[in-house]
Amino acid sequence: SDVCSSDLGVRYITGPYTLTADYTKGGDDKVATNAAGQTGNSGAKQISLGLMYELSKRTEVGFSYTKVTNDSLAANGPQDTANFALGGTGTRFANAGEGYSVWGGNITHKF
Repeated sequence: SDVCSSDLGVRYITGPYTLTADYTKGGDDKVATNAAGQTGNSGAKQISLGLMYELSKRTEVGFSYTKVTNDSLAANGPQDTANFALGGTGTRFANAGEGYSVWGGNITHKF
C-alpha cells in the first residue's frame, strides 16, 4: 500500500525527571479499500506524552498518555492481542472514524 507517515519526538531531562513528547501522522492508504469500496481518508494522528522519575539509580516510575485521532475511514486502535495468540481473529476496539486515549503507568527496577 502507498502510505506516508511523519514523526516528531523530543526528550528533555532535568535532574531525576525525563519528559517525552511524540507526534506521529499517518497518511492515507491510497490502494486498499474498505468493505464499501472506498479508498483514502484512512490516515490518523497520534500524540504521546510521558514522564519518568528516578527514585534511585536502579528504580524509576513513569506515567504516559497517548491519544489517537482517526480519519473518517481509519480504524487504528488497540486490539485483543491475546485472542490473536490463541489463533482467533481478535477484537478491534476502535471503529472507523473513532479515536481513543490510553493512560499508562510503570515501575522499572534494574537488578
